[in-house]
Amino acid sequence: MEKSQVTIVGLGQIGSSIGMAIKRKQSKEVEITGIDTDPEIAARARNRDAIDKISYNLQEAVSNASMVILAVPMNAMRDVMGLMAPALRDHAIVTDTGSTKAEILLWASEVLPNEVNFVGGHPMAGNEIPGIDGAEETLFDGATYCVIPSPTAHPDAVRGITELVEFVGATPYFIDADEHDGLVAAISHLPIAISITLMNMARNAQSWQEMAKLAAGSFRDVSRLASGDPEMHGGIFATNSQETVRWIDTYIEELTVLRDNIEKRDDAALSSTLKNAQTARKQWMSGKLESANDAVVEEMDENLKFSSQMEFMFLGSKAARIIRELRRPKKRK
Repeated sequence: MEKSQVTIVGLGQIGSSIGMAIKRKQSKEVEITGIDTDPEIAARARNRDAIDKISYNLQEAVSNASMVILAVPMNAMRDVMGLMAPALRDHAIVTDTGSTKAEILLWASEVLPNEVNFVGGHPMAGNEIPGIDGAEETLFDGATYCVIPSPTAHPDAVRGITELVEFVGATPYFIDADEHDGLVAAISHLPIAISITLMNMARNAQSWQEMAKLAAGSFRDVSRLASGDPEMHGGIFATNSQETVRWIDTYIEELTVLRDNIEKRDDAALSSTLKNAQTARKQWMSGKLESANDAVVEEMDENLKFSSQMEFMFLGSKAARIIRELRRPKKRK
């Protein structure tokens, strides 16, 4: 029986982890081709059993692939799509792992052939070790994996990416691209900005050498994300600038309130702020927050017809814009 070819473009932490997660199932029906701009990284991915074979030509790497996974930096995504577009098979499934989605779906509609099915993806997983050194076969176990189909994606392609997500150990989460970008700006991109700012603030302080000797768990935890790939972080901020700036502004407002409470020694207000944060994190960590997405996923799985999928995504896009306006923080007077 002929094997189905999956091609992973970009063999850093996420790309190699996907390959390793697929390979651990020891499926004999899939052959993984890997390609990276750095041949040494590709060789390491092969040695770590993330891929079956290495390709050194992008168009050759994708020409026979039934599925192509783009795990490249955001600022390279559009160019890679354009370079591989002429070689893609009709009805091939293309997905990505980028941290922002609206611009990627736009690029896909502009660059990829109409006969290709694009289904956006974003695994909500990772660690602070950049590149292939941070790759793990268990990286996606139990993680939420956002699935964002393009408006023209065939239901079979959506099902194919859903099965891939589950195969690597994650849980699919269907979401509109605009809503995705607004939400991850708060819980993913803002923490990166905070971590980077904290690290630079400390490094630029005249007393940094002395502070560094005292820095321990709390500083290490909050500054962890500053260890990430600068190219990746830059691409995230560039492709989701409006939402990230909005949440930075909101964070500054909250920080200013905390600052004022501390400066004024307003014990009641300060106590309320601290307890609210503690309670909110306990609820989140305990998993007691309600979510309606499980029902949405079940409904899509049972009724994954083209018309109903389009209705779901269209209504999701309109709803996302309304929700963002309702959630937009009001300026304090």
